[in-house]
Amino acid sequence: MSSNRLAPRWSIPGIGRLRPRYDAVRIVSSATVGSLKTRLPIADLKKASHKFDVVRYRGKYPGLRSEIRVTGTDDLSPWQILAKHEQALGSYRIVQVEIAFDIRPRARANTNSSLGESAAGNARKKLFALVGLLAKPRHYREYLISAHEPEQDPKPGYMAEPTFYFEDRKSSVALKCYCRYSKLKGGGFGEPCVHLEWTLKYKTAINRYLAGNQTNDFKLKDLLKADLGKFAETNLRLEKVDHLALGELIRGAIVGKKSMPVLTPVKAKTVRQQFQDPAYRFRRSAYLVLRNFAYGEEKRFGDWQQALMVCQSSPAQIRGYLRSPKSKTQKRGRPKQRTRRRSISNYRINAFKRIHLKPV
Repeated sequence: MSSNRLAPRWSIPGIGRLRPRYDAVRIVSSATVGSLKTRLPIADLKKASHKFDVVRYRGKYPGLRSEIRVTGTDDLSPWQILAKHEQALGSYRIVQVEIAFDIRPRARANTNSSLGESAAGNARKKLFALVGLLAKPRHYREYLISAHEPEQDPKPGYMAEPTFYFEDRKSSVALKCYCRYSKLKGGGFGEPCVHLEWTLKYKTAINRYLAGNQTNDFKLKDLLKADLGKFAETNLRLEKVDHLALGELIRGAIVGKKSMPVLTPVKAKTVRQQFQDPAYRFRRSAYLVLRNFAYGEEKRFGDWQQALMVCQSSPAQIRGYLRSPKSKTQKRGRPKQRTRRRSISNYRINAFKRIHLKPV
């Protein structure tokens, strides 16, 4: 099986190429740890992987005795080696697959800093630009959460930048993005990159996303023939917030009437003329409402600038806010007759413009 299956096929407009790879794979087996270390070419597997380990299985199924943990790089070498020695695995199945797409930013030509520093700074900008476009189908949590501890030294391979999570760890289909240094074979690290990662857990999710809803256990042959380019095309949803349409939508929710058609903005020279323009007022209302939303999310993100950026530009965060009945889209003061606080349904939320991937 050629590693050409991991060649870049898509790019995100304004951000960069998506380089697909298997970030990590977990395999549970009925063979013992000692048997696997004897019958598998451990030295070759460690050279072909970023990290390879065989540990004792500590789950609840008595027939399983070992767990193989493989952290990959930019090719399929470790899984090709395991496929050649599949008989040594005994009765096995793949229980977790992490699919990653790396975006490698380039250093700026007009900077006086070193290549690594300028590339790392560009990676941070690409990360926030990606969060401002990234949405998740079937986003059950309906909001993002950021983990960022700048006062602590990052772990090897990581960068002192925030990690944005779309679901919690219990989800069978989790999505997150962050900045890190690319993983190399033998445990080394390369240049900075923006890391977009899906974690698929359990048989149902893995088969649905990678094996066409097959009923059999997911095996190494299925892993090698899975089309990650098609996975990105199907599951990577990109949207851009239309603040003009969003302001008009929020205005309709506040007054409890049908939304008025969005007007085309006109060029205005004075502040008074700007406020006479309905399009300007709608757009301004959207930014003010989302800024107020960011005040309540500051503790969750741990940083005001991050909270403001996410709450005003992330389609996933804004959609969750609009759908929540706790969103403050009602006028203050004594309510009028026949008015009530309500969320905005997905059918009415039309304030996002779909961004399509570009073929490489």
